[in-house]
Amino acid sequence: MARIIKTRNSEHVFEHLVHLENRMIKHHEKEEDIFLPMASHILGESREDLSRKPGEFDASKIKRKWGI
Repeated sequence: MARIIKTRNSEHVFEHLVHLENRMIKHHEKEEDIFLPMASHILGESREDLSRKPGEFDASKIKRKWGI
């Protein structure tokens, strides 16, 4: 996407953003239909313990650099 944006061709950028949006929608649908039910089945009894973990995560300790 960074390479496409650098072209400064708004039609070209828009075309690729629409394509990306469609791919993301399909990805989300696949997660909802396949991966999440599978993960729920696999995790079973561990689900409650794991559901508390995100609350313990401190994002302020993470440093990420985006190469754009």
